Amino acid sequence: MDGIRQSPPYILAVETSTGPDSISRIRSYVSLSKELLDDVAIENELVYTVPSKGYEVRAKQVRSVGQLELSSSPLPSPSPEQKSIALLEAMASLGGITLALSKFLSSNEKSQVEELIARIRLDRELTGKNDDWHPCFGVVGGDEESCISSSERILIDLIEPWIGSMKSLKELRTLDILRSTLSPERQRYLDENYPTSVNAPDGTKVPIRYIRSVGINSGGDSSQANENKIKSAAVQWRLQNYNNFSVPMKLFELVHLTRVGYR
Repeated sequence: MDGIRQSPPYILAVETSTGPDSISRIRSYVSLSKELLDDVAIENELVYTVPSKGYEVRAKQVRSVGQLELSSSPLPSPSPEQKSIALLEAMASLGGITLALSKFLSSNEKSQVEELIARIRLDRELTGKNDDWHPCFGVVGGDEESCISSSERILIDLIEPWIGSMKSLKELRTLDILRSTLSPERQRYLDENYPTSVNAPDGTKVPIRYIRSVGINSGGDSSQANENKIKSAAVQWRLQNYNNFSVPMKLFELVHLTRVGYR
């Protein structure tokens, strides 16, 4: 349509072509009046998310012909079921639920989530009692070698009770969701056996960081490495002293799981 300054508001392209400049051009078309489109238009309710607003869920009444939207008007807040469907679709567009769970977390929230996952992962690998914890920790921790559909199903079941009341993905409280899977007994067990801090001699609370170490292979091919068993867990204490050791301990690092292969 080069050279046409005043084209009709609606047209139906009949012939198009793409030139050497990779620009597609309409060679012939048929004008369509608004009245004609109104005669064949249908109305429906559209629930959608707005990425620029943290994937906020909105709804509108749309009058359209196929993908061509002629007019629209906002509607009240969608139902919980509609919100769930829209937010799950938004998570899929972000690369899956696992990625969506961390997308809008602050740095502090993200650290707390990673810490919780690491503490439970350590217990799972030391004790071998995976059934004591919700399977979501194996999925978000990257430990489970299950198919994608199975992993997504686990996470959908986990978050569905929460997302129906949310207005956007920014309201996703990942830490609260994960903690909700812990019974009081499990939370107490976790705090007693895998604390987040210890009391130093100077009376201060010193944080513990749970860090997964790189696996050690004693030789052999990758299939043998996959059969390695957990032999021990090593604790490395890093001492950071000030003023000639006036503060004896400032930071502890728990190096998580040294893997040693059996010959």
